[in-house]
Amino acid sequence: MNGVVNVAGVTRDARIAKKSYDDFKFVMGVHVHGTFLFTREVAAQHWHPLFKANGNQPLDDGVNRFIVNFSSVSARNGNIGQIDYPAAKGAIESMTRTTARVFAGYGARVNAIAPG
Repeated sequence: MNGVVNVAGVTRDARIAKKSYDDFKFVMGVHVHGTFLFTREVAAQHWHPLFKANGNQPLDDGVNRFIVNFSSVSARNGNIGQIDYPAAKGAIESMTRTTARVFAGYGARVNAIAPG
């Protein structure tokens, strides 16, 4: 596998005073946990074994490895009625920066796009 696009997302809009904790956890789970799980699996199942077989040296085999994570302008702007969605998208942006540093040795590009 050369790459993954993490695009799954949901909303459960409600103002903070009426936001249920279950809805908050659901939105965070789909966005943050989903991004983490897919990212981890593509690395663990495909890229890391190649890296280990290469003596823990950066992969330079010409393969186009990539991860594209979907964020949102909401990560920077916030939205009334969405305490969880912008927080989740901000977390994805932080995860993207960290993953890009970690996966450089795999010869992978990791980016986030923020439509909207």
